[in-house]
Amino acid sequence: MPRAQKKSAFQIEQERESELVARLRETLPTDEEGIVEEAGRSLERYHDAALANDVDGQGREVTRLNALIANVWQSPPGERYRGSERFDCWHSAADWLLDQTAARDGDVPMYGQRGRFVLEIAGCRTDFRYDGIFGICGGGAHVIDLDRPFYSETGFRSFQVCPHHRILCTGGIDVDDYMARVCEAQLRSAQGIKGDRPIKLHEPPFGPLYWRGNQKFGPDDGWIRERRNADPAWRRGGFLAELPDIFVNGIGVKVEASGQMALVL
Repeated sequence: MPRAQKKSAFQIEQERESELVARLRETLPTDEEGIVEEAGRSLERYHDAALANDVDGQGREVTRLNALIANVWQSPPGERYRGSERFDCWHSAADWLLDQTAARDGDVPMYGQRGRFVLEIAGCRTDFRYDGIFGICGGGAHVIDLDRPFYSETGFRSFQVCPHHRILCTGGIDVDDYMARVCEAQLRSAQGIKGDRPIKLHEPPFGPLYWRGNQKFGPDDGWIRERRNADPAWRRGGFLAELPDIFVNGIGVKVEASGQMALVL
């Protein structure tokens, strides 16, 4: 009879986590309103634990949020890969819950909370999308100023701000400061920068390069302007459109004291 294969430390930890989640689910809400309220409280505790560098405290809330997501997906006890037909998979259920508990657009979120806000990275104003606690990479950075240098030739860059184990070592600093430091460290590493040398920035326009036959085209920021047309954040009253000295669709704009938007010529 073949000898049973020894379980890895990872497998043992996954089994332990599954057992904890299964037990915890029985004590948590199963209705959507109750789940969302409990998830909001859990994110607050996770945020406080992250600020305090409390590894155990963060871990408890990760497990609790896992259990709440399992209740959202209505997966059988101990089963993560089967659930209701409402969601494609566990990650779809997690996305739904993180959307329900997201920060208001323009506000800096808590640690673990999904949010979209303005973040300065390498001196560049950035439209930053933080996926929240269960993000894979977790940070999507989009150019704001189409007339100024940016750290990506295409106007977009992803950053790894969500560790796989969901545990953050923040040193007690605010979310925006933490995200900026992590992103700048990744830019420096990617560019091979040592010491205090500045991060390399690219001149506008931003966009992908492409070829048609033997002819080279781009970069062209038309795709960025087109996407902004459908984005509420870039429409009148949106948190990005109201930034000072902003270029909406390539046109210099500022907001007057009256609230009226005026062209910068």
